Order: sequence, then C-alpha cells, then structure tokens
Amino acid sequence: MKIYDELPKGSTGKTLKRELRKQAIDKLKR
Repeated sequence: MKIYDELPKGSTGKTLKRELRKQAIDKLKR
C-alpha cells in the first residue's frame, strides 16, 4: 500500500486508524 510509504513511520499507525475510521463512518452514513 502506498499509504505506508508516504507517511512517516512514527505517525503511520495513528493516521491509518484515523483514515480507516473516516472511511467506516462514510460507509455507515451511506
């Protein structure tokens, strides 16, 4: 996944969780 390569190692986990949470919320709204 390109996401891992683009993000700094330190913030990868937090940012990915944040994005996944946004995507999940969007799916629930739809």
